[in-house]
Amino acid sequence: MADEAQQLPVAALLSLLDDDEKLVRLSVAMVLGYVNGHHVTELLVARVTEKPSNSTEAWMALLACRGDLAEHFLAYAMQQPQLLGHCNYALMQLAQVSP
Repeated sequence: MADEAQQLPVAALLSLLDDDEKLVRLSVAMVLGYVNGHHVTELLVARVTEKPSNSTEAWMALLACRGDLAEHFLAYAMQQPQLLGHCNYALMQLAQVSP
């Protein structure tokens, strides 16, 4: 579906990362990670650095992103004690939902 959309409503998708339903949050995280791109990655980085403890699905989306910005930020996060635990938790959650 993300491939067929002319322009995804990124702001609306990001707001759904706060939805009460875990399945909605997970679905949005997978779409954002798949769509990826510099702009999406920047927004996800901002989200996880502003509120790292309440952003598991944003971390999951970021882990699914491809590209230099995501790669560099994740390498940085792995060196930061205040981010490392959140990143590792999201990595475990991603492994549980990924085939």
